[in-house]
Amino acid sequence: MARYARAAQRIPPESFNWVHIQADAQDAEYCLTQLNVQPEIIDALCTTETRPKALQFGEGMLIYLRGINRNPNTDPEDMVSLRLWVTPNRLISARRKRSSIALGARRKR
Repeated sequence: MARYARAAQRIPPESFNWVHIQADAQDAEYCLTQLNVQPEIIDALCTTETRPKALQFGEGMLIYLRGINRNPNTDPEDMVSLRLWVTPNRLISARRKRSSIALGARRKR
């Protein structure tokens, strides 16, 4: 867990960075805390139930997106959710279910 603290310290505050987390991982909340994310935003990123929406909090925007589940052997009506916290210098994305769309974005980087 200390690796998150070290990683957060190495990110220059003036640069833009993207962090992706597995929201139901045991250390997800700790990771977000080490990135100085506010407790109410941590709760919002790690919640189990979401509906599509966008909410502004100070200089940040909390966005919940949902999409068709195109993962193998799953029901397309069992939607997948992507939660985003966007600030001028950071994008944090969080998911609870494996998403073939999110994985495709990671491969293209």
